[in-house]
Amino acid sequence: MNSELKDQTSENRLQKLFEQRKAILNLPPQAALDRILSFPQPAALVHSFPEEDLHMLIQDIGLDDCLPILSLASARQWQYILDVEGWRKDHPDLKGMSEWMQRFLAANPDGFIRWFLTDATQMVEWYLNQSISVRIREHDEDFSDLGDDFFTRDDVFYIRIHHDDAAADLSGPLRREFVESFLDHLAAYDHEVYQKVLFEATAVIPAETEEENYRLRNVRLAEKGLLPYEEAVGVYQPLKVEAFFAQRPKYLSKTPDPEALWLAPMVHGQEISTDSLFGRALARVSSNALCHLQAEFAGLCNQVIVADRIKISGRNELSQVVKKVSGYLGIGLERLTIETCGADVARSAAIIERFALSAVFRVGFGLALKLKWRAEYWRNESWMHRSGLGLTFWDEKWLGVLGGLFLPKPQFFDGFSSGQLYREFSTLADLNQTEAVLTQVIEIDALLDKMPIEADSLGRFEFLTYKNLLLTLWARHCLGLKPGLEPLPIEVFKPFFSGLWQGKTPPYQIRPVGKSSFLDWLSQYANLSESQLTDRIGGVVDALFQEMETEYGHVSPEALDPRYAALFLFKTGKRFKRPIKR
Repeated sequence: MNSELKDQTSENRLQKLFEQRKAILNLPPQAALDRILSFPQPAALVHSFPEEDLHMLIQDIGLDDCLPILSLASARQWQYILDVEGWRKDHPDLKGMSEWMQRFLAANPDGFIRWFLTDATQMVEWYLNQSISVRIREHDEDFSDLGDDFFTRDDVFYIRIHHDDAAADLSGPLRREFVESFLDHLAAYDHEVYQKVLFEATAVIPAETEEENYRLRNVRLAEKGLLPYEEAVGVYQPLKVEAFFAQRPKYLSKTPDPEALWLAPMVHGQEISTDSLFGRALARVSSNALCHLQAEFAGLCNQVIVADRIKISGRNELSQVVKKVSGYLGIGLERLTIETCGADVARSAAIIERFALSAVFRVGFGLALKLKWRAEYWRNESWMHRSGLGLTFWDEKWLGVLGGLFLPKPQFFDGFSSGQLYREFSTLADLNQTEAVLTQVIEIDALLDKMPIEADSLGRFEFLTYKNLLLTLWARHCLGLKPGLEPLPIEVFKPFFSGLWQGKTPPYQIRPVGKSSFLDWLSQYANLSESQLTDRIGGVVDALFQEMETEYGHVSPEALDPRYAALFLFKTGKRFKRPIKR
């Protein structure tokens, strides 16, 4: 009976702390700090925070105002912060260690000494080995012989802070402040321990100790999904749909575990958009699965953080990571449920309960990577590449789409419609839209490859695009000029331009015969039937003539200025670059 009451009391206490944490993470930074410090048991509340949530809360509050929180934090939470902030890639960052250990020491000196003696001895002694030199003064040795840089606390052990040129950025006031303050507190705590630590610090084998610290750090962070870089990049290994459904389902306990839910990280989940497919699927899962998925999602986000080498210094950076992970999870779920004729929220919820989120992510990212590989293969074999042309040949919009695919990790060309030039793919529609543009580019490139265009003539033009190349060749054909890519004389072009339009008042429209003439010429020039052209590039031709109407529909032939007519190449325009005589 007493055991049941004790368990119920513990459960109620965890539930209360959970509710408090959830509310605090949704508050503005200063209000969150005030709420914690006004709680009846602030230490218990801070200790209940998962390490990731507390770290993010500290970042939000600000490093100058976080000492009250750090003074209440546990050794486990300190260790996590130092593991994240005190290393750069696979090397310890002495500057980062100095900053954070000084904060820990300032926040809770006695707690820091206890943490050092019980859990962090090896790491701090390695830090001292890299930061100080120690000399023991003999009884007949004058202290002035040791040099002005040495200082002492007992007239026996003399210490000097390293200030070599290679570590100039580490030898500032912060490192000296920490070392001196730490040694003062350690000597006051136990002078015999103080002397022992100085002896041990000088005897540390740096390479071996650093390797062991790195191993222990990786073990601790791996539990949070923060794997070593060489393992974390495995999250980007593509996974086919067939292989996804062939894998073994993940283990999920059938017994509800409320404690696991209360202790799962929340800050990652708070950034998930409820409008995304993954967000809607997450809302449909059982309460038992939710706690596991929260921890799993946080681990997946952490893995992406390591793989992308991102420095998380606040909610904005974390929000971008969550948006990326949620997007590819949504794309993966769309692909895995595609046979149901649309994104099936119920089936998506069943998938994320049954299979690992990392596998769903790999399915989604694999679709973007497949598109990138297709683009790279085309570029290496393309007519554009053989002709020595750059991506600017494909004009602004297509250039942006191709540029996004050629990034190390492909991104969607957004064109600042959402405030940024590129963003992560978030839906299957983004991939389909990008694939449609890539297919158009490949078709136009293949068409140009069939046309008798001399590659040497292309380098003369400063702003050459596929649009003004095709339209200029067509105009020369209609005007009966000499075949080949040469700029048009404006006086010769104006009668042709005048004959394109119908209507008495602007905006003028291109005569239907104009598009038919273009397709007929293209068919002959590329040796393809008109039906083949229409099937392959009909949409591109329609868009090209629509752009002509938009650009020139209000321009009379007399007012046509070659300086502003980008869709054709003119002799007098700035878009023609005369060859340099050698």
